[in-house]
Parts: sequence; structure tokens; C-alpha cells
Amino acid sequence: VNVAQDVDEPWPLEVYGRDNKAYNVTMEPGDMVLYESHSLIHGRPFELKGRYYANIFIHFEPTGHSLKHYPMHKFDINVDALEREAKEKGHGGHENKEKGVPSYILDGSPEESNWRKRSPATFQNIRGRKGAKDPPVPEKKVAHAAAQEGNVIALKKLAVE
Repeated sequence: VNVAQDVDEPWPLEVYGRDNKAYNVTMEPGDMVLYESHSLIHGRPFELKGRYYANIFIHFEPTGHSLKHYPMHKFDINVDALEREAKEKGHGGHENKEKGVPSYILDGSPEESNWRKRSPATFQNIRGRKGAKDPPVPEKKVAHAAAQEGNVIALKKLAVE
């Protein structure tokens, strides 16, 4: 939702649709754009020309969505080690927060407790089971980690699939 702006020229949001075409969306205060941001490439094609641009982003996660997208990966990559190293280096953003709840839920908040009650198969619960291994990592995340570390072999394996 665009709430305010002071721009010299429009500052479009570019979203690549499932048809592989780029769509530029220009917003005015009060406009809202709905798109599946976690799976569509999106961003600003150029820098802001103006003083400010204020948006409110509302994210949601369908029940069980995170766990549904953790298929077994078939590559010999220690993704957990790559993620730990990335965190230590300060790489990545909100995706690096992995405490068993989605990143948009504040630690220690009442919603954290509610989310854990409603979502018993969280990452923490999986890790806490006797003999359980860390959850597998989605291939998208594997590709990001491999690219960040320059692991061309892993990227080639992913590209073949």
C-alpha cells in the first residue's frame, strides 16, 4: 500500500509474472498492489528520483506453508554451515532469522506463542524430536547459498533439474 510519496517522476515496482514478462506498476498514495512476493522476482528497476516514497508491506503465510516447501535436497552441500557463515559475515536479511517461527513474528510476542500452538510442526519441534535431523532446505535457498559462496558445481546440478 502506497501511503505517501514526494517524487520527481514515477518510481515503478517491476514484477516478473509467471508468464516470464516484466510488469511495471506505478503507484499513487492509496494504491495497493497484490502479488506473490515470495515466489516472483520483483524490485525497483532504477533509483528513486525524489525525496521519499512510503509503502506498507503486508505479508502472510498460509498454515503449513514453510514446512511444505522443504523437500529433500539431493546435493552434497552443507547448507546449515553456509547459513551460519553467512550470518557471521552479516550477509542476507530477514531470511537469515531461523528460530522456528516466521521472520515477521516478533520474538517473545504473544503471537509467537500463538503461532507455536497453531503450528506444532515448526522447525524447532522437528529438530527437537529424538533422532530428528535438521529440516531439508528448499532448492531456491540452496541455489542462493551456492551462488553466494561461488559453488558453480552445485549451481550446475540445480540447473540440470
